[in-house]
Amino acid sequence: MAVSVGLELGTSSVRAVSLEQRGTRARLVASAQVPLAGDTAEDLTASIKQLRKALPIKQPVIVGIPTSSSVVTTVQPLIVNRKRAELAIQFELQQHLPYDVEQAVWHYQWFSANGATQAAARRKAMTQSPPSRPAVVAAMKRSLLEERLEACRRAGIAIQAVGVAAVASVNAWSVQLGATDPLRGALLHLDGSLLEWVVVAPSGVHVF
Repeated sequence: MAVSVGLELGTSSVRAVSLEQRGTRARLVASAQVPLAGDTAEDLTASIKQLRKALPIKQPVIVGIPTSSSVVTTVQPLIVNRKRAELAIQFELQQHLPYDVEQAVWHYQWFSANGATQAAARRKAMTQSPPSRPAVVAAMKRSLLEERLEACRRAGIAIQAVGVAAVASVNAWSVQLGATDPLRGALLHLDGSLLEWVVVAPSGVHVF
């Protein structure tokens, strides 16, 4: 059975969970949490090493980045040419970043129209011009991301992928509801001194 490990680099602690895949369901195998001793890269490395003692990690992990270290926003670019869709999103994203977009690592995903399934949205996109609909974008300054990933590597952690905590929560919620259900509602994150609302509507995701 496949086992996946998620490592969240929070604002006041680092947390890890180990999940075992059984068919279409996942079972929580183990979890652990270690507080951060400080805010330097060395402190982060030390906490991850301590976490590894509590929860042995042998396989590559998915690293979760807090929204306080990244930007999560919804953009609605005007697209004329499908081949230039990424450039249009990049232009809109720049309006939300306090630094140049060339300094960022970012990824986007189109919102399904009116709660349509991702498969239906892809089929529609194959036959029509790109719709003027929202896309959710997650971005982080490249230098800051590399600092976090290097701390993981120094602690002996291999990295499979990187995600933003708020987006991961919405994805997990989506799986619970089922792919055909439109998402509407609010999620609340409490992480040390950070209180974060994630408001989800068919038109976009908003993080406060």
